[in-house]
Amino acid sequence: MPQRYIFFTNIDTILKQVFFIFCHFCPICCIDIIFCKNSICSICFILLTLHRKNISFQRTYNIYSYYNYNTNGGAWFWWGIEGAETYKKLWIYIYEYFHNAGINNLIWVWTSQNNGDTDWYPGDAYVDIIGQDIYSKSADDNAKDFAKLQQTYPNKMVTLSECGNVGKITDQWSKGARWAWFMPWYKYDASTLDNHDHADTSWWKDAMSHPNVITRDQMPLLK
Repeated sequence: MPQRYIFFTNIDTILKQVFFIFCHFCPICCIDIIFCKNSICSICFILLTLHRKNISFQRTYNIYSYYNYNTNGGAWFWWGIEGAETYKKLWIYIYEYFHNAGINNLIWVWTSQNNGDTDWYPGDAYVDIIGQDIYSKSADDNAKDFAKLQQTYPNKMVTLSECGNVGKITDQWSKGARWAWFMPWYKYDASTLDNHDHADTSWWKDAMSHPNVITRDQMPLLK
């Protein structure tokens, strides 16, 4: 494995810790707003370090090359408790904080529930890609979700940002669900893909054999 990928593994671990602290301990109503800002500052420091050293995400495309509060449009996570307007203010605040700090190497992905949650959308100026988290739906339903997202956000790429027990990629693709990427959820105690709850061996073999699916090492340099 090239040294730069080992480096990204280490950075990935750091970022996981920073994002966990920020998302788990800082609800919108938290009085410890200094802690919240310190957490954002920590993230900025890491991303700026990568940027200044000219270290690119172009061949890694790991989850930290974009920033999003997943499963938006609801109150089951802390960032949605106060409703759509507060949620959008929080998103825009963090976007502008990063932008003003000089960070321009992030792809901002907003995940929709595809259920009329456009009131939660921060706006085209603050979002690069639209995603949806989908579980336990057929390829036909996946295609319908894809088409609806494309119609609602015609100027954005659309991605299957998180999924489990969905139609096989070959079936989805043939029905028109041509996601920019897909990310099956993992199983905490799985030691094999056999009978995996979210993406079993046959699902992965189908996905990786599809001519329009590429692996990280096949990504072109985009500079």
